[in-house]
Amino acid sequence: MDGGTGGRAEAVDARALFVSDERAWPRHSGYRRRTALILEALAEVATVTWLLVPRRVGDDDSPSEIPDRLRERINPLFVTSPPRTRIDIARRWATTGLPWPLAAGNWSEAEHVLAGLRTEPFDLLWSMGVDALAATRRAGLSVPRTIVDADLESVKLERQLAADPALTGLRRLIARVDVARWRRLENHAAATITAFSLCSENEARLSGYDAWVTRNAYDVVEPAELEPSTSLGRGRDLLFIGSLDYRPNRDAVLFFVSQVLPEVRRRSPGTTFRVIGAGIAPGDPIGSEAGVRIVGPVDDLGPELAGAAAVVVPIRWGAGTRVKILEAFAHRTPVVSTTMGAEGLEVVSGRELLIADDAAGLAEACVAVLDDDDRASALAEAGHRLLTARYSTDVVAGELTGRLRGLLTRDADVPAGPGPARRPAAGQ
Repeated sequence: MDGGTGGRAEAVDARALFVSDERAWPRHSGYRRRTALILEALAEVATVTWLLVPRRVGDDDSPSEIPDRLRERINPLFVTSPPRTRIDIARRWATTGLPWPLAAGNWSEAEHVLAGLRTEPFDLLWSMGVDALAATRRAGLSVPRTIVDADLESVKLERQLAADPALTGLRRLIARVDVARWRRLENHAAATITAFSLCSENEARLSGYDAWVTRNAYDVVEPAELEPSTSLGRGRDLLFIGSLDYRPNRDAVLFFVSQVLPEVRRRSPGTTFRVIGAGIAPGDPIGSEAGVRIVGPVDDLGPELAGAAAVVVPIRWGAGTRVKILEAFAHRTPVVSTTMGAEGLEVVSGRELLIADDAAGLAEACVAVLDDDDRASALAEAGHRLLTARYSTDVVAGELTGRLRGLLTRDADVPAGPGPARRPAAGQ
């Protein structure tokens, strides 16, 4: 958003409660960018109480970073709870019917804070995830309008079961059980809230629910803001951007390094594969492969993108839309992706990016952008045009602000609209 106050001239006199398990600023991950976008849109139409319950072990209780322009609109409450032991998680998983990630969560301290907010006259609750929603329900909060922003965890886990060769033994058994548990939670939430907020029309169709589509977004980078070295054909680096703590990302990197990169280097000598992001331990065997450079997290991706031939997104399973693709579009960097990696984005292979799903096809696409500057330039410019028209922060935040304003000026009705169209699936 532009940070101006013009939209607030129409702001309704509303109060919102926003509950999240991640910070919003600084926006150095896709999830943080999404969290910040939603918070900013809420602050345009309401004063916001933000309950932040960080999921990361070791996150200190330092004040939440909030842009100065929003400080009068957002009141942060920071709550931490001690992590659960693995034995405690296993016990909770076996006895509560919760999926493993929710059995691992600890919202006990947050629930005490939420219980203290029960008498507050909130007009809207926005929950980042069904676990945050469950915590508000256990605390006894009743709010007339409720939106839950969530990944389709049941779909994501089904895809992992089908595609992840590392998911074996007990972990595979737990995943099979958790598909049904996630689906049950998703269906129950959908029947009792105003709407789910999902990141694409594709996810809305997959869910079968009446859902808001809140697209992921990225700031438009104008030519004057690009790094001076930005020019197509600028280097032999292929970039992967993302935390390897996230299993779909680690699977993607292992797949690319073992099955795609050797052929790319055979046909285009000197090519390197740079892995940028957290979750890479010292001595990780990925870094010992020929042509691989482990960069780790960086504060500014601009120089990396400016010097790259392409961003590669060899994701084979997961859900949601990849902010890493929007990031590349913003910086006019070509993209090579799998179908799954580009899922949910309004892209066409050969126009905004190149898509292939097997090792040979991905290698061919990488060589194409490495060796054909004109083609790479055309892809990059088309990607930037799409970002500007459909996925810029200003466009998406403006749409969300309008939707929120409309919701808050209507009479509350929970649930608003029909309940979910239940998805037929095994174990439901």
